[in-house]
Amino acid sequence: MKSRYALLLMLPALFILAFVFIIPLFFLIAKSFQHFVPGTLFSPPGFTVENYVELISDPYYWSVYIRTLRISIISTLIILVVSYPLSIFLAKRSDKVRGFFLTLVILPMIGGAMIQTMGWFATLMRYGLFNSVLLELGIIERSINFLGSELGVIIGLVQAFLPMMVYPLTSSLLQIDKDVIDASKTLGAGRWTIFFRFTLPLTIPGVVAGSVLVFMACLTSFVTPSSLGQGKIQVFGTYAYQQAMQVMNWPHSSAFSIFFILLIGIATYLVGVAMKRLNRRSGS
Repeated sequence: MKSRYALLLMLPALFILAFVFIIPLFFLIAKSFQHFVPGTLFSPPGFTVENYVELISDPYYWSVYIRTLRISIISTLIILVVSYPLSIFLAKRSDKVRGFFLTLVILPMIGGAMIQTMGWFATLMRYGLFNSVLLELGIIERSINFLGSELGVIIGLVQAFLPMMVYPLTSSLLQIDKDVIDASKTLGAGRWTIFFRFTLPLTIPGVVAGSVLVFMACLTSFVTPSSLGQGKIQVFGTYAYQQAMQVMNWPHSSAFSIFFILLIGIATYLVGVAMKRLNRRSGS
């Protein structure tokens, strides 16, 4: 009886999951094996693998995949490095102070990606705030064109997805027993020794959770690369949108998306295996 009641309670969530994710995914897979007819969204009956063959054989698509992965990995690493000191600072504060600062951290996400991106657009433009400050300090001799470059896209992604790393890291740091840190200080361990021997290994779950969230968000980001990239930085999100909504080549866009999902699935599996081995070593 309990299992039946549990199933009934899960039915609304399962229905939403199927309607929003599973059914569109099957539609995407079916569309990726159809022919493309320019000027129409309707494909003639028939089955083809030409879309996947083109993706595998043409180096251009691999360059888009590699650029997307490169930007996502660099952004995730920068966010991790920036978030750790901030998370340590927050973990040492009282509950009220920590709540106030965490609210400030997540506040930009409430406004949405478009507002953040437009703010960075005005800041990073050739005569914007960034270049003006660098010129006044004498760091550069002439303005740098951040817009339309990978650097500009990375700056936008780092700011946009920083909260996704801060929250898991702060939660992991709060779970560390303070007696362990105090005992290591009593035994003469220095600040860096404590960090690398105790703090970092004990916060691995938070690092992994935050890194996965940030990495996936960077991989599928569209607004930030599209606006700050100025159409010059082609990544997964911008190319898939271009093919589906501008060229109206849904079969190719579907195959491009499915192939990317497979690549990410393989990468996620490998990361999971690596983390299990790391947890076993740390546990032993």
